[in-house]
Amino acid sequence: MTGADEQTGDNANIITYGCSAHILNLLSSDVEVAGMKEHIVRVIKYFRNKQQPAFWYKQAGASKLCLLQEVRWNTLSDALTCYLKNRGFLVQVCQDHKDYIDSSVYRIVNDANISVNAQDYLKRMQPIAVALDRAQSQRSFTTISDCVEIWNQLGTDLENQPTSVRTAFNKRKNMALANMLDHRYLGRVLSDVKRSQAYDYLTSVNYDLVPIVMALQCGDNGDIFPKYMFKYTFTKVSPPTWWNIACKSITAGDTDVQAKLINCSVQLQQLLD
Repeated sequence: MTGADEQTGDNANIITYGCSAHILNLLSSDVEVAGMKEHIVRVIKYFRNKQQPAFWYKQAGASKLCLLQEVRWNTLSDALTCYLKNRGFLVQVCQDHKDYIDSSVYRIVNDANISVNAQDYLKRMQPIAVALDRAQSQRSFTTISDCVEIWNQLGTDLENQPTSVRTAFNKRKNMALANMLDHRYLGRVLSDVKRSQAYDYLTSVNYDLVPIVMALQCGDNGDIFPKYMFKYTFTKVSPPTWWNIACKSITAGDTDVQAKLINCSVQLQQLLD
């Protein structure tokens, strides 16, 4: 899309923003523990695909192992969870049938360090997996402003993670001007630095919108938008619908540009250390 847009030379009204679910999936790859995925997949495939080991595993009373599928996001988290939940059964089967179990699989299953590393890996993955599920939820339409809230919560959930995980998070994290334009959020989770970046970007789009967005941040204390539109009942209203109604009461500014900003994805370029 970007290439085609550059060829036509008409990109003034196109604002792009990366898919948050995809970016979260890339983040889960950033925090991988070297070699861990290969170990877990090796064991799971062995006990799923080999007839005799699969029979012994099922006979032990263990639950079905989840196999990683590269084309389905979050299956690695599911695979780790299943492996750790059933590791006791795997150890039992390997001990009872030691002479018949593949030596490399036997070593992985009985390696305590691999088990500990798998637990640490899962701790890194779980908050990201939860955020990814929220971002790609099909139960409700997830807007750009919703994704900002999801990323902000993920940042809180990862506060106690190693520095390498926090660094990877900061590199992937993107903020959206749409969060400030959403009457449900009003940019409350944004720091002053991010707000400043948002206003700088907004100025480059349309300087006349700055005072209107500033008035929006005041909520029902502002002097442009009707006070009743900030009541709790309006949190159930989608941002485009809210703006379509609210803009009719605005006496200043270009409402066409405002509606365009709300309905388009917005990417705020951030320089994060």
